[in-house]
Amino acid sequence: QKLDGTTFPMIGQVVEASSSTNFTNSSTTMAELLNASITPSSTSSKILIHFHTNCQVVAGSNAYGRATVFRGTISGTDLGALIGGSAAGSNANFPLTGTYLDSPSTTSAQQYTLAMNTASGATSSVTTDSTTYRLILMEVLA
Repeated sequence: QKLDGTTFPMIGQVVEASSSTNFTNSSTTMAELLNASITPSSTSSKILIHFHTNCQVVAGSNAYGRATVFRGTISGTDLGALIGGSAAGSNANFPLTGTYLDSPSTTSAQQYTLAMNTASGATSSVTTDSTTYRLILMEVLA
């Protein structure tokens, strides 16, 4: 219990998807990196979503790599957790890390998909050095 009498949020469950397989995308269309599902125990539960990837962009000027999370598949609801980085005129390496708190208001299983795209004419790669990228889902109990 906090000093003001309220309680700290409790974590109900944690689900993680990870990979160290190199992934390359040369398209402006979002492509799936990882997905994971979690079943909230209450309609008032929230889902804390965290993702981390390393991105390498190889291209000419004004190229970028972007990652975002969808509820469902990549044709589902884009949660607006878009994180990006750019390579202005040369190659660049940067982390794509983001956190988003979702309120699905259901006790049905929820799939979340981490996806990425890149600028036209560019190529974005994830984990070219075999590092692990992750999608973590945590149920925050109300």
